[in-house]
Amino acid sequence: MSNCKKKYIVFLFLFTVLQANKSPKIGLVLSGGGSKGFAHIATLKALDSLNIPIDYIAGTSFGAIVGAMYALGYPGKQIEKMALATDWYEVQNDEPKRKHLPYFRKKDTGKYQLKFGLDKVKPVTPTGLIYGQKIILDLSKWTREYEQVYDFDKLPIPFRCNAFDIMSGKEVILKEGSLSHALRASLSIPTIFAPVEWGDSLLVDGGVINNLPVDIVKEMGADIILAVDVSATSKNKSQLKNIYDIIDQTIGVHGYEKTKASIKQADYYIRPELETVDFTDYSFSTIEYLFDKGEKAVSDNWHIFLKLQEISIDREQRT
Repeated sequence: MSNCKKKYIVFLFLFTVLQANKSPKIGLVLSGGGSKGFAHIATLKALDSLNIPIDYIAGTSFGAIVGAMYALGYPGKQIEKMALATDWYEVQNDEPKRKHLPYFRKKDTGKYQLKFGLDKVKPVTPTGLIYGQKIILDLSKWTREYEQVYDFDKLPIPFRCNAFDIMSGKEVILKEGSLSHALRASLSIPTIFAPVEWGDSLLVDGGVINNLPVDIVKEMGADIILAVDVSATSKNKSQLKNIYDIIDQTIGVHGYEKTKASIKQADYYIRPELETVDFTDYSFSTIEYLFDKGEKAVSDNWHIFLKLQEISIDREQRT
């Protein structure tokens, strides 16, 4: 046998041994879906209860917020408490509460639904109903311990979120910079939230182009991927009853094929039954309902978590 063949056989043997001993990395993907994202929290609690370590996280829109909190080290139960302790309607309101306004301002409250500015002498239409100052404040509060961390790979769990650049028409993967601003960009639902300037880009909700970013977490290095999908399904004409249904349909229609491809890429896929939930409903009762629906989805797919636990135990034994 020639020396070249011997070296090749030795190389193949060593490569096979190294691959066999390689510890598989687990990635978690959380889709966007507005308030439906509260259902994601049940998955985090299940992972915690079985001590399943997650190596990479990618999320879109509200899934990015939930995923980022987990990436920062908040356990699922604490994220649930944070969700219940937050007035989500107030967070999305750029105006101060009416009771804090002086009398002469209270008279004008609610008169005008849209604001128009002036650029020199020309009227400027608003880029979104909500600019998100209060959202940034809350996001900054939750992320403050790591707000100076520029590289999202340096977070307790490496993290990514995405957005859509309306200037270039391309997806932007956010992996460095201000975490709170990256999250704000990822959840900028068009016409509801104003876009976010990010360098030369003008970013809106990542769900416009990639609502279940399995490909992103795979690119990060995940070998095994758990994807949780709370996105809307396509509606027929009779189901488009208000402006929010139309916005939801408009955002989703471009991403349905991409989501189908993402589902095929995932090793494990969970989809809670949330078809009757309005993605703009942040009432306390709806949040609790979403928690329950998330718990049911976890219960129905408990075998997935047991398999992930088995993988993580096997991984520990190898190291």
